[in-house]
Amino acid sequence: MDNLDPYRPAAFGADYQLTGFPRDEAGNLLYTSGKGEEYDAYLSWLADYLVSVEAKPSARQEALCERYRTVAPAAAMGSLGMWVAEYQDYREEIRSAVDAVQSGPWLDCSDAAIQAVRAELASWWEEQAAYDEDEDDDEDGEEADADENERTLPTEDDIRVVIGEMRQLEANFAPATRDFLDLGWRVPLAQILKCIPDREERVRLLDEFFTSYREEAGK
Repeated sequence: MDNLDPYRPAAFGADYQLTGFPRDEAGNLLYTSGKGEEYDAYLSWLADYLVSVEAKPSARQEALCERYRTVAPAAAMGSLGMWVAEYQDYREEIRSAVDAVQSGPWLDCSDAAIQAVRAELASWWEEQAAYDEDEDDDEDGEEADADENERTLPTEDDIRVVIGEMRQLEANFAPATRDFLDLGWRVPLAQILKCIPDREERVRLLDEFFTSYREEAGK
């Protein structure tokens, strides 16, 4: 995967400053990440929305946007889609660890709570490493590529970043809008599309982003 900061996704976390949502003629939210007429309609709306708004990249997404300014639009969309899929997995793993160690509201950011979450993640990773080692031993002694699966345990600050993002989602967005997978990445998407005058080409590029995301998430 073309990951801007391997094994530390929180370095570029999501940003939720662009909050527009389309609705159909009946007033229902218009969104799907799968193929079909509703998907086409959503991409068409998003292609216009993203070039009509002005947004400055957040401090954490500035490097992300800077990287994609020097990459061809199609390649940038493919890379971003893969990266977002990895980030979503990373964030869900942290949330699962939070749910496992907190009995009350999951938004606790105290030092003790964050340390408990990190310890839970470390325990899970140790169990997974032991399982992987057993699997490797069963494959006729073939050695796994150590670099392929190398990861760095999230720091306490990384965990706070993820909890902060989820606080934003739960405080500022209705449940029906929280799963818009482009929602946290609209600023880099807009940066890529700003230089594309043709609307159909913008739609095609957005499809590249969603397709890349689906393919990576399905692995």
